[in-house]
Formats: sequence, structure tokens, C-alpha cells
Amino acid sequence: MRVLFIAFGIIVVGIVSCSERKSSFTPTIDMSKMSDIFYDISLAEGYVEAYVLKDSAKNRDSILGKEMEIVFKVHGIDANTFADNLKGYKQDPERFQVILDSANERANRGRNEIFLRRVPKPTKK
Repeated sequence: MRVLFIAFGIIVVGIVSCSERKSSFTPTIDMSKMSDIFYDISLAEGYVEAYVLKDSAKNRDSILGKEMEIVFKVHGIDANTFADNLKGYKQDPERFQVILDSANERANRGRNEIFLRRVPKPTKK
């Protein structure tokens, strides 16, 4: 899952870095919520890759599309609103990088919490 998120981030940063245009974009989704959405999208992608696609008869794009709709519903937005905000944030690389870094940091914290719960406690002899 983390690999997918990092790959997604690298692709997006590459696209953003090629864009030199600045706009007067006014987001309808604030940066914190956008970061939460990216985090949830990465979880959905990880779920599809790790669990759902073990059945080769299933279509990845179709299943991922359904998972994305669930993420959007949870956050009270639709795909068009997300796409518009994504496009706008891509035009401001500094703000967009903050969003990606925040989502990545949240993923790292979650991963670390899970790993810490799995570490066996030393037994007394």
C-alpha cells in the first residue's frame, strides 16, 4: 500500500513540477480534507490490490471506481468536485506538496502503530 501511495505521489509531483501556471484557484475542499481524501484513496487502492484482485476474473478499474465512490461519499463530495480541486491544487505545487506530505505522514503513523502492536513483549523468566 505504501509503495502505491509513494508511486502515486511521485507521478503527481512530476506532473505538478511540469506545470508553471499559477491560477486564482479557490478550493472548495480545504487542504486538510484533501489530505484525508488522498489517504483514504490510498487505503482503497491497497485494498483492491491486496485482497480483491486475487480473483483474476475481477476488473481492477471497475472495483477501484466503486471504492473511490465510497471514499467520496464518506467525505460528502462527488468525483467532479474532487477532480476540480485536484486540478486546482496541482497548479499550486507548494500547497499540493503539503497535502501529499500530510497524507504520507498519516500513513506512516498508522503503519508504525500497527507494527508496534505486533511487536511481542518480552517475557519474564
